[in-house]
Amino acid sequence: FLDSLYPEEYDGTIFADEIDNRVFVYNYEYNSDRDQKGSFDLNGKQFDMTLKPHSYSIVTDSGNGLNVILNNYRINKDSLWKDAKTASEARRLPQLSKPAAINWVYETYINNTPVSPQRESVIVVKNLNAAPTIEMISTTDSASVVPTVEYDSAKKTATIKVVNNGHIVFNVNY
Repeated sequence: FLDSLYPEEYDGTIFADEIDNRVFVYNYEYNSDRDQKGSFDLNGKQFDMTLKPHSYSIVTDSGNGLNVILNNYRINKDSLWKDAKTASEARRLPQLSKPAAINWVYETYINNTPVSPQRESVIVVKNLNAAPTIEMISTTDSASVVPTVEYDSAKKTATIKVVNNGHIVFNVNY
């Protein structure tokens, strides 16, 4: 009964929802380091997306391509777990007092944030007659570069690799 009311909007292991001319995509893994993938058809524009944990994207049909907002920002919290190598060892660590936890958040999380390494997200755009171009709009990652495009004329696909740690906005024009 519910299947008739809510038709399938995408295929894959990732969470997504299509609203109007926009797809909201989210990798919901938080306790494991597992990529998630989805295949989408947005107003006839077909693409696959692979995201790392703690990542989300909003993809909009821009008329002449796709507008992509991607955020995969993660910070390094190793200092919290420095004396533990496993989850069991972490459970045995002494609990931080409330003042100590507040101090850690202020000193480490807010100020002097230890940024995690950049991670790769992949978008494969299908049914293209030529390689698309990438137009950078903005980014919060000072080390990010323009996403790369590998075009396969036999398969008519473009593989776009985004390497960053943070918020990035760009257009895929085709």
